[in-house]
Amino acid sequence: MPSASASAGSIASAGSSGSAESTAVIPTAKPAAAVEKPVLFGQNFADEARLLYRLVSCKGDVPVTPAIAQIIDDHCRQLAPSIEAFKKNWLDTARPFLASIVPGDAPTKVVYPFAGGDNTTLLVTYPKAEEYTSLSLELVGDVRRVRELTPAGLTSTLRKLRARLDELLGVNTFSMSETLQKMMTGELPQELSFLMVGLGIHDLEPVSLRYFRLETDGSLHYFTEEELAGGKNTARRRAPTWQDGDFPEAFSNVELVFKPRGKDGPVRIQRHIACNLDNAHVKADPALLAHLSKKGDVSMMIKAASYLLWRLDFSRIRDYALTHAKVIVSDSTAPLPGEAERAGYKQEVWGSFVRARIPVLKEPEREMRKFWEAQPKRALPMRFGYLDQNDSPHLMLTQRK
Repeated sequence: MPSASASAGSIASAGSSGSAESTAVIPTAKPAAAVEKPVLFGQNFADEARLLYRLVSCKGDVPVTPAIAQIIDDHCRQLAPSIEAFKKNWLDTARPFLASIVPGDAPTKVVYPFAGGDNTTLLVTYPKAEEYTSLSLELVGDVRRVRELTPAGLTSTLRKLRARLDELLGVNTFSMSETLQKMMTGELPQELSFLMVGLGIHDLEPVSLRYFRLETDGSLHYFTEEELAGGKNTARRRAPTWQDGDFPEAFSNVELVFKPRGKDGPVRIQRHIACNLDNAHVKADPALLAHLSKKGDVSMMIKAASYLLWRLDFSRIRDYALTHAKVIVSDSTAPLPGEAERAGYKQEVWGSFVRARIPVLKEPEREMRKFWEAQPKRALPMRFGYLDQNDSPHLMLTQRK
């Protein structure tokens, strides 16, 4: 399994002069990095983040050799139609529509449960947010592997990445569990690659990257270089049907700081936390709700969440949403109207919902359908999350009264 060190013939050799077989050179850190305090703030993988961004997102300016540049060019040429179609068919419509319905005073801290590998929708829904927290079963992966990839390995792993990105950018099929389950292993960190592509689509770029764990009181512990050294390549799966990661457990959660490409700021943060949101896991490890509760009022986005918030065994994360969220933008996988009303929320809907496309609890489905039928008819110009059984797009806006 790849290690953290670079070798001849690999993609990168940080801080070295390289050899005839080397295929890229990562620039040495800028002098400003010397003022950081790694003991307090953890190891910063900024150089690796910028290289990964260069490799997968078709943006960035990390220098690479002609051979690697050709592989990237081929990747970008094949990925470009998907990105352009995504922008034309969804992004250009979704951006002004969402801007017209999301309240201007929505909290600038955003929580996105059941996120999968998606930050593209998140950045459109809440473009002015300062901090994003995504929660899902997916483990982030070890960014150090960008220094170990051979040209042949890079070509192969980019081919796999494009196939998975086509589902995300195609809007129609992503969030299928079969795809997400396969993202726990591979030569490149798949979850992190998805986040980098999302940044690139929105013309954003990474500034820093650190791994962390949640302490019992909800605070963050950032891993140091010493803590990340070694460790078995068996990050534990968060659900029985998922896969263990082929990297150490410490590489499960990430903090990614980013900014507009080519500009000094503003600087924003996305933290991805790999977790199971059912009651049993949330109760067994109180660190997650402790961390989320520290944020105070938040904005939330919920979509393609398998209707888990309708179930009794996901009541803890649902109760968090209906206590701390000031605004929730969602599809029909949102908290049910009756529960939202009792918690002091009002809901508006767009599009049409008749029945879910996947097996769900029938009484909650009936409640959601009746609520949609009773609401004024409002057109929805694009898809947001799931379609209903009739292939109808739909969106729900939940706000605290």
